[in-house]
Amino acid sequence: MPNRLLPIRRWLCSWLETQSQLVQLVFPVSSPAFNARLPVCQLAAGTTGRVCELTGDESFCQRVREMGFGEAALVTKISGSSTSLCLVNGTRIALNHRAAMSILVERLPALSTVEGPDNAR
Repeated sequence: MPNRLLPIRRWLCSWLETQSQLVQLVFPVSSPAFNARLPVCQLAAGTTGRVCELTGDESFCQRVREMGFGEAALVTKISGSSTSLCLVNGTRIALNHRAAMSILVERLPALSTVEGPDNAR
């Protein structure tokens, strides 16, 4: 990585850590039913979850982090079973079943509406 990008990377990592802490403060999950980790493909359509863990090889984990599926990111499943359409950071992303199985989330009860560019009218 070029040296000129290191300060930006440090700032981004710091910002992501702060966002993760804020999400945990705003959306504490205390109910045992909501603490269970499940793959994104098993979320019901319209349900929001917080990414807990990425499984798979390191290159896969890095790719999905770059797409926005980093630990503590909020993911709303829009639709799908074999291919999961998800909303992450305001962007709709389609995941094949294998990728969706490798992203483990905990369901959040408070965020169960799908919001995106088409719904912001």
